[in-house]
Amino acid sequence: MHPKKNSYARNNVHKTVPMRKLLLLFILSGSLMSCANEAQIANEEKPPAYEQFHDVFRGSPEVQDIQNLMDAILDQYQMEKNELNKQKFGSALLKMQQISPTGITEMEIMKYMYQHPDTSLSLPTAIATATAILEQTN
Repeated sequence: MHPKKNSYARNNVHKTVPMRKLLLLFILSGSLMSCANEAQIANEEKPPAYEQFHDVFRGSPEVQDIQNLMDAILDQYQMEKNELNKQKFGSALLKMQQISPTGITEMEIMKYMYQHPDTSLSLPTAIATATAILEQTN
């Protein structure tokens, strides 16, 4: 091996780490919908989605705050505000929060998505992108 190549690789490793993280998040965004498909199991005894999110989201945000943000984002993405879409959205947010090394919360992800909408992306990809951006700024 040439010392020049090793030196270059060592000096540029830090530049590829954020791209690896972003790539990982994009790959995960594809699996988010499959994870969220578990939410399709209809159970009439479960409380409404927003109440469930209040219980499982980090910090137990107020139901009304969750509803306001989630509804606004679903509107931005022109998605129906039905229980299935809410469950998929919430499951994807929860998964991103769980794998976040810096502790990004579901509400922080939604706030970023609301303030910086990119409706050219699918909702799962937008969630992963918002998480990656927030991770880089924390």
